[in-house]
Order: sequence, then structure tokens, then C-alpha cells
Amino acid sequence: MQCHVTQLRQEASIRRVPVSQACYDLMKYCEEHQKGDVLRTRPVCCCDAGHDKGGPPTPDTPTSPYTTSL
Repeated sequence: MQCHVTQLRQEASIRRVPVSQACYDLMKYCEEHQKGDVLRTRPVCCCDAGHDKGGPPTPDTPTSPYTTSL
């Protein structure tokens, strides 16, 4: 029982933030750090140097010498 009381006291002491303020803070953080985000920008070091520079194969381009068109 004492454990539950301690936990409730800790939870009650946590500073609460309105959802609108939390959203604003999160959006501000994302905007300030978007240049370093590799999910939004291409990384400086290109790790796929072994891939063909031509892009993905088109439906007309056979991907294997054993591919036949119907």
C-alpha cells in the first residue's frame, strides 16, 4: 500500500503541460533540427555508392538475363 501512495505522490508532482503546448514545442524542435535529420534530407556520405546511378529498373528493362517478356 505504501508503494502505491509513493507512486501516486510522484505522479502528482510531475509538471503537466497542455497538449497544445506540447505540440507547439515538438513542432518547434522539429523545425529547428530538420537540417540534421537524415530522414528528411539526404546524408552527406552517400552509403549506396555500389548501386547503379541510373535509378530503379523500369518495367521494360529486364532485371535478369533469364527474364522473358510475355
